[in-house]
Amino acid sequence: PLEERQHLARLYFEHTQKKWKGKTYYPLLYTLAANKKEDDLAWSAVNRIRRRIRAEFGPGYVLVNDFFSYRAPGKRLFANWHQDGEFWMVGSCTGFNLWVLLDHHRMNFSFDVFDVRTQPRLYHALYRHRPNSSVLPRVLVSALDQPSLSPMLKELRIIKPRYTNVPLESGDALVLRQTEVHRTDATSLAPDQWRLAIGFKVLRKEPVVRASSPEWPFGKEAAMLRREWPGLLPDFKLGGQMPVVYNHTAISLLVLHRANFFVRVSSSMLDWVWVIILVVALLVACGMR
Repeated sequence: PLEERQHLARLYFEHTQKKWKGKTYYPLLYTLAANKKEDDLAWSAVNRIRRRIRAEFGPGYVLVNDFFSYRAPGKRLFANWHQDGEFWMVGSCTGFNLWVLLDHHRMNFSFDVFDVRTQPRLYHALYRHRPNSSVLPRVLVSALDQPSLSPMLKELRIIKPRYTNVPLESGDALVLRQTEVHRTDATSLAPDQWRLAIGFKVLRKEPVVRASSPEWPFGKEAAMLRREWPGLLPDFKLGGQMPVVYNHTAISLLVLHRANFFVRVSSSMLDWVWVIILVVALLVACGMR
């Protein structure tokens, strides 16, 4: 609904864009916990997205992270071709990015995607040359930009892969498959063109088989958030089930506990202030004698 999209866009422009600089993941999760008042519209949007995922793909999927994707002149979030490594934290290959276009001005299209359905020769070539790993190494994906630098991928010059920009309007969602190589589009923009989307990485609720690497932006930022706000982001424990990150009840209890903790700390500090004042008053009185 328009009201929810407008609210999420406001969260980005009034909070994330100003205070989340240098970071990409979990701005919405943080906002849901940090707001002094329950954010009913944001939670409504999250729950609506979960219901739609269940209706389209069936049960057993969880939202693992969130990110805002803002594109404007001079603003490109991920300029290089890549796959998202966090998908391979579970064993199946059924994950996807759900990318919802919140609003735009003359940018009714997606980022660049090599569609796995229309570019099978590209993916056959990439995976034929990969070592024993599910994720395509960065050097291979980078070769898409400069094939001449990668002798083992000279065939790319023969294949001549073509990427896609999916037409979208505000409120539309793009489902990006786990294996699909993508990047923020390099389109030349006019000064007034811009596009804002919110994305969620969606994985099966299965056992975690691979730790989130601290070398990935996601792994690094997840560790930072856990240090900054213990308990907000569940651990992705090897062998354990992929947890429910956006748990309304758990986050509400955590916020309440955090608020009570600060009330107790503030009360204790106030007690100590009165003790110090009393001691100082006694010392002054003794000195006057």
